Amino acid sequence: MNTPDKEAIVFVHGLLGFSAYSILGKEIQYFRSLHAHLQNDPRQIFFPTLPPNSVIEVRAQALANFLARICADRIDLIAHSMGGLDSRYLIHHLDPMQCTPGAQFNHARYTASWLPAGHLFAGMDAHYLLADRSYDSNAIIEQAEKQGMKVVIPPKENRKIQRSYDKELYKLRHLVENAFLHLKQWRGIATRHAKNTSSFLAAVQIRCIAL
Repeated sequence: MNTPDKEAIVFVHGLLGFSAYSILGKEIQYFRSLHAHLQNDPRQIFFPTLPPNSVIEVRAQALANFLARICADRIDLIAHSMGGLDSRYLIHHLDPMQCTPGAQFNHARYTASWLPAGHLFAGMDAHYLLADRSYDSNAIIEQAEKQGMKVVIPPKENRKIQRSYDKELYKLRHLVENAFLHLKQWRGIATRHAKNTSSFLAAVQIRCIAL
């Protein structure tokens, strides 16, 4: 009987449908040098092959079937391109057990914080939505309530009707602020040193893994 290892990492590729492909005797890897870098990693490392050029539902189901065969206490998905859509569909529609979704987005510097926020928690199954006062908008509140969430957001001072909220529960937001403080210990993130959005997000993701 196989005993579960502590952790496993599954890299989910994009639309092309292969983790490694051989052409003219030369092997082409979707995630390039990751195979070599992770050879001595104590965790289980997987690079599954999903159906090429298939719709998300088919690819997500294939991914779910692959994950079901892995014997591990914890499985982390790292996805690229269409693999990210496959993983998100898996999390929100195929209901894997003990799943904790993580997501990030980026927006223009002078865009109001609440404008893109709805995309971040769309489809998530949660009991509460905790956010600071800058996210107090009718659109955010209505979306959260439609998804069955209890809104824990302090009302803006210019609201005619001051909405009540759970002040004790709101104190948990300090965990979010602490996470940002940890991230900003890296100078490249604190000073937005990256030259483009994709590089900045990649740096944040790597630091989040380190945390």
